[in-house]
Amino acid sequence: MNNPKKLDRARVRVDFNELIQDENTYCVLLSQTDSCEYSDGNTVLLKEGMNIFVYEFNAYDNDTDEYLFADGIVEQINGRIKTNAKWWCRINQNGITVATYDRKTQKLIDTY
Repeated sequence: MNNPKKLDRARVRVDFNELIQDENTYCVLLSQTDSCEYSDGNTVLLKEGMNIFVYEFNAYDNDTDEYLFADGIVEQINGRIKTNAKWWCRINQNGITVATYDRKTQKLIDTY
């Protein structure tokens, strides 16, 4: 399920379970190809050094929706780790923000 109305801007959906520590920062895998899709449906061609905005959405049985947000820089992995992915996002110094919403009231419950 994708609910972009909670997104502050168009973002690329990622899986933060694929978070990797590299050079004292964290990276999350983006794509096996040279492009990926933004939450607004537009396709972006990935380029080394470009800014990118990523998110993960999780819907839980207790009627809560959780969003994880991060911003960072696109980098080619170039064999730094063993993966099928070609690109990752190096998350910037702001890290990952988590926001939890009550699905029934559509109100923010918590953010950290």
